[in-house]
Amino acid sequence: PANGMRTAHRGRSASHRSGRRLRRGLTQALNVRGNSRDSNMSGAMLKRSPIVLPPGAGRAYPMGRMQAVFKADGQETDNRYSISEWWLDPKTTGPGAHAHDEDDVFYVLAGTMSFFMNDEWVDATAGSFVLVPAGVTHDFENRGAVRAGVLNFSAPGGFEPNMPAISGWFAENPPRDTEV
Repeated sequence: PANGMRTAHRGRSASHRSGRRLRRGLTQALNVRGNSRDSNMSGAMLKRSPIVLPPGAGRAYPMGRMQAVFKADGQETDNRYSISEWWLDPKTTGPGAHAHDEDDVFYVLAGTMSFFMNDEWVDATAGSFVLVPAGVTHDFENRGAVRAGVLNFSAPGGFEPNMPAISGWFAENPPRDTEV
């Protein structure tokens, strides 16, 4: 057609249809269910509700100069993952060298957190991402002069039930001053 407006309209429509197909394909790709790792789900998704927490909210586990705040775990995540914040006062040691059967993932929220991995310490400033592969002995501590915090992701979930015992242990063995 000779009508420029009509041609422009057709162009938008084709683009719109193409965009709709892309979104539909993406939606289908993101909505895959029955992943073989979901053995506890028996192929069905349990009904869960969205969670929105204001800053600082969650289930707190004080451990002297260190505090964990769990944002989601257990039934909230269908035990697929655990998300928690870990905050350390200035010049405070962390949990001590340990390893997990699963990867341990950290995102530094504030300050500088020092991580021990593969027999060396690495300083990670706010905005840093740290991936500790399964089986790697690691630790973290705040060697700085300001409070430092990390967001911790663990998969699978179900870590939080350990926190009362961990918190109790730290009540009897409080974090120390860092040596650095």
